[in-house]
Amino acid sequence: MNIKELNELLMVKNVPQDLYSFEGGLPSESYCIEKIEDKWHLYYCERGVKETINYYDTEEEVVDAFLSEIDKYI
Repeated sequence: MNIKELNELLMVKNVPQDLYSFEGGLPSESYCIEKIEDKWHLYYCERGVKETINYYDTEEEVVDAFLSEIDKYI
């Protein structure tokens, strides 16, 4: 699954859009995916601070990890 498909899934499942961001940055209390050079960064942002969950080599890996993190909301 890629980011576009993930976004569609989250919309269908009515996951609140303020819970996640795929554009990076520092959105408050959100799980984020950001591509940095050739790596995918998955992190949780709280009060302007990034808490790294992990870095991944592929888009599919980061999407799987993201889904594991927000599983309780789906």
